[in-house]
Amino acid sequence: MYDVGIVSYGSAPLVARAMAAVLTQNPPPSRCVVVENSLDTRHWALLSELGSRWGSLNILVNLDPSVIEGYRTVSASTEILLLRSRENTGFCGGNNLALRHCASPAYLSLNPDCELGDHAVSFLTAGLVEDAAVVSGVLLKYPLPELETTYGLPAEAIDAVASVVSRLTGRGRTITALPQRELRRWRRPITTYTGACALFDRNRLDVVGGFPEPLFLYYDEAWLSMSFRSMNWKVVLLPDVVGVHVRHSSTRAAGHKKSPLETFHAARSSLLLAKRLGLGYRITWTISCVAWAVRLLIQSPRAASGVLRGTVSGLAG
Repeated sequence: MYDVGIVSYGSAPLVARAMAAVLTQNPPPSRCVVVENSLDTRHWALLSELGSRWGSLNILVNLDPSVIEGYRTVSASTEILLLRSRENTGFCGGNNLALRHCASPAYLSLNPDCELGDHAVSFLTAGLVEDAAVVSGVLLKYPLPELETTYGLPAEAIDAVASVVSRLTGRGRTITALPQRELRRWRRPITTYTGACALFDRNRLDVVGGFPEPLFLYYDEAWLSMSFRSMNWKVVLLPDVVGVHVRHSSTRAAGHKKSPLETFHAARSSLLLAKRLGLGYRITWTISCVAWAVRLLIQSPRAASGVLRGTVSGLAG
């Protein structure tokens, strides 16, 4: 049994596609919780209209104090909750809100811009072995037909595979020599998991305090991976393709340009994580953030400003 949590920020069209793939999984989730972080009433109206397509909406009562309003509906065997957050608490806070409404032994955190493949959940649940805290797989930047492993995939098609595949094959090279089962037997530490689609052991996620709310966006994977490894639990990466991730679709304002929102939180979260890693990391990453801001000046002064503001906020955090 597993539940699904999706955190939206005015992303109803993306949620529609993500949910369509979720509801066709075998087995389907027991419950799916969609949290709307946007305070714009138009965004909540769009999400509510979407919910009515899955079934009759019932108003939720006895709400969590951090929820303004909510609806419940049922699609086949899956209960769906739509929650309007009282404030925008970011990716981590939104997931923790969803977790408070979930009770299954496994929790799938899914970005609204991530569409699961046909066998995604069966791959992920098989990887959630006895000593694992979280399992993730390979995400693609665009759909490729009839592919379920990284074998033979061009590197440019891969969105995120954490660090193991990079170590085994080298970045920028075509992945042609990675047998499907080899990665599951690989015993060296994995740095992190792919946060856009990750299945957690719920009890172990609760033990480390859930998602790290000091981080609004980004670097939650590294933070949680450190917490899991400190408990001697495994972070598992499968070689199976589990979905397609339309990266940055909610944080980039236009085209492929970095938005001030993205750069602010990327810089801020990196330095909050560096504080946990130690002084040396904090100094090094501060220099890296300043250098990043300088490089961005030509492309987007506003994005560069976001980096500098995020750096100051992260150092003060």
